[in-house]
Amino acid sequence: MARFWRISSPQFVSRRPASGFTLLELLIGMAVVGVITAFALPNFTEMMRKARLNSLSSTFVASLNLARSEAVKRGKNVTVCRRNSSANSCGGDWMQGWIIHEGTYAAAPAAAILRTQDAPSGTSTTLSGGTSFANSITFAPSGRVAAAGTFTLCDSVIQKQVQITITLSGRFRTSEGTC
Repeated sequence: MARFWRISSPQFVSRRPASGFTLLELLIGMAVVGVITAFALPNFTEMMRKARLNSLSSTFVASLNLARSEAVKRGKNVTVCRRNSSANSCGGDWMQGWIIHEGTYAAAPAAAILRTQDAPSGTSTTLSGGTSFANSITFAPSGRVAAAGTFTLCDSVIQKQVQITITLSGRFRTSEGTC
C-alpha cells in the first residue's frame, strides 16, 4: 500500500506568526529618526564648541595659576607670554600657544622655561590679552601683578566668549558673555 504525504497536513504548517518589519514600517521609522537628527545635530555642534571654549579657558586659567604659584614658591618673577610658533620664545600670538618662564618678558630666551602650551588646533576661538596683557603677564614673588586686566576668549561661530579678569592681587575671575 502506497503512502501519500499531504503537504497541507498540520505537521508541516508553521504555527508562528511572521516576524520582522514591513517596508512601510521601516520607511516611517527612518523618517522619524531623520527628523530627530535634524533637530539635534545643530544643538550638538554648539554644545561641542562651548565645551572646547570652556576647555581652553580652563587650560589657560590653570597656566596662570601655575605661574602665580611658581612665582610665590620660587620667590622670583614668573611670566606667561605669547609663544612664537617657530621656537620656544616669546612673541607671536596668544593663539599660537604660550610659555611660562622664570623672569620677565625681556628675559624669555635665556630664562628657565617651566612649561609650554601648544595652540589649540582646528578652532575658531581667539584669545586676546587686551591692552594690559597684550604680550605677557608677569607675577611678582608676592603673587601680585603690575596691572589688572582681562583676557578674552571668543568663539566667533557661536558668538560666545569667556573673560578671565585678573585683579592686582593676582586672583582670577571668569565670566561668560557674547562676542
